[in-house]
Amino acid sequence: MNKDSLSASSENFFQIAEELVMLTKDEVLIIAEAMSKSGLPPEQIAQQKGFLNATQVDIIETLLNPMDTVPGYEIIDLLGQGGMGVVYRARQINLNRIVALKTILISRMADRSTAGRFAKEAQTIGKLRHPNIIAAYDFGQHEGRLFLSMELVEGEDVDLLLQDRGQLDELTAWSIARQTAAGLAHANRLGVVHRDIKPANLLLVDPPEGFKLPRDMQMVKVADFGLAFLADDQQVHTRLTSDNSAVGSPHYMAPEQLTDLDVDFRADMYALGATVYHMLAGRPPFGGLNLSQVIAQKLSGEFKTLGERCPDVSTESCQLVHRMLSREPSGRHADYDSLLKDIDELIQSIDRSGSEDLKKRSQSDHAMKTGVISTHDTQSMPSPDLATDKSPRPRRQATLRGRRRLWFVGAAVLVLGVGMASWLFRDRSTTVPVPQLIDMSQTGWTTPLFSGTSLTGWRIRLGNWAPGRDDEDGFVLEGSNGIVGRPLFKPGDEGKSVPVPYYRLETTVEPHQASGVEFHFGLLPVNGFDGPRYVVRIDPEEITLGMRPSDQEAFVQHGEGFPLTREYDSRHVIKIERQPGAWIVTVDGQVLRVLPRMSEDLVRADQDKPVQSFPPDPLPEFRLKVEGGPAWFSDIFIEELSPEASQH
Repeated sequence: MNKDSLSASSENFFQIAEELVMLTKDEVLIIAEAMSKSGLPPEQIAQQKGFLNATQVDIIETLLNPMDTVPGYEIIDLLGQGGMGVVYRARQINLNRIVALKTILISRMADRSTAGRFAKEAQTIGKLRHPNIIAAYDFGQHEGRLFLSMELVEGEDVDLLLQDRGQLDELTAWSIARQTAAGLAHANRLGVVHRDIKPANLLLVDPPEGFKLPRDMQMVKVADFGLAFLADDQQVHTRLTSDNSAVGSPHYMAPEQLTDLDVDFRADMYALGATVYHMLAGRPPFGGLNLSQVIAQKLSGEFKTLGERCPDVSTESCQLVHRMLSREPSGRHADYDSLLKDIDELIQSIDRSGSEDLKKRSQSDHAMKTGVISTHDTQSMPSPDLATDKSPRPRRQATLRGRRRLWFVGAAVLVLGVGMASWLFRDRSTTVPVPQLIDMSQTGWTTPLFSGTSLTGWRIRLGNWAPGRDDEDGFVLEGSNGIVGRPLFKPGDEGKSVPVPYYRLETTVEPHQASGVEFHFGLLPVNGFDGPRYVVRIDPEEITLGMRPSDQEAFVQHGEGFPLTREYDSRHVIKIERQPGAWIVTVDGQVLRVLPRMSEDLVRADQDKPVQSFPPDPLPEFRLKVEGGPAWFSDIFIEELSPEASQH
């Protein structure tokens, strides 16, 4: 069955599925062929063959009928999906404003407790009106579907900021904490406990016009009150915890959330203290431990204090964090007024006694300006050897757990990269061309490569790979002792998929229990499809660059390695940019090297033996490799770039 014989509705179904990377071109052809034989609709066949699940089908059908899902709203596009439903960008028609529209998944509607929990969430959020809290606009039910309309703000969460910076200076950290505490104080006055405060739920956004913050700080918006409960509603509270499942993120949640039903606002104080600890130390108090170890140490109250982990942090900051992290709720502040008073006094003390070094660090952090370093800030860059990546951090939609990525590469980064490729082969006699870097522009096409719930589009080559959840209940691609690949295609003319020529790839990896993880790129089609490739390798000692002749052959390191800027088992962000003549490799916000496009001469020089000829263009694919395991991968995105668009 060819494309021309498909109905318009089926063709649109396939187009959306491919754009969302839910179906590959080959899977579309298989479904189309089955449709010609059975006469069944594409969504039914896709589910029968295991290509799509009910949630994915619901998303596609919602996007096919943007005016029919919720009366008064027009669906624009998908923002993300989580355990409680799907979130869309939508237009509220009567007010002509863009909102985040959260809906309960049709496949979950049979669970009456889920519907009740969603309704309670909506009523809870609707009570909150504070500048530091995401606002709720509307709530209702339509044809078996619950919906919640919320404020949509563009911003970066603190978790992403920490991935870029590792840790924050005291003034910035406590300024974030102060705004968060103000929002939580408002919620507490209305009887609401958030129960899931963590860096990923604190959004940094530009303040509204006329709303001034000290030192041009960003505004904090507390997101995801979806786990909040009314403190005086014990019936609901008991029902939602009766399955003995802890509600919250283990690294930040208070000890009493693991054992008690009677949880009050002081649980949020504990989580905020753990978040401040993370901001100052670069890792949470129990970072690097598995879930059972976290629970055991939380209940015992034993952990490495902030002062022990970071001797350079002021005594006053360590004391305040220590009080907020008291194992017993009675050891924490008795109310938010006293907590806010202590934070204000600490900020004033830091502000008065701040050294020149602290001021430089604050400038480097750009006063919470979502991680953006402009070209005139090069004097505050930290290291002459490892240049800081100057591309702005992506902005996160306030209601979205999965993150949409928007990047660019500034001219200053390109200047830093020229000549760096010679480091890679400096000990070799073969002459290696110096890569020529050019300014690249975004084409506007970007897409996630991992949905969080499906391996559609991925090719398992070795080992065990499956969608999973990390310690914070986030969606991850989990791999153990193996290799998985992902082709890099986009929709082309006449429904055909075409390779993406120039792009930027990004993934976040948490090695967890793996002994080593690798990112393979620039694969050359030697021996069919399993030829040489560049490799970024992260192991407990360092980050190294090199190559592998194939999936199974040994890793060959080139040059010296780079020290880890954060703990091995924490999250590391790898970015790979493909240009016409070079690859730019960035890890944890630092440009490590600029590599020449791999050629036959380079492979010969490395292997010191003849190889068959191959085309100069690499395969449109990258691969992930895990030794031991498991390791977790998340936030895997590709963005298309164009050299022509920037050459005027």
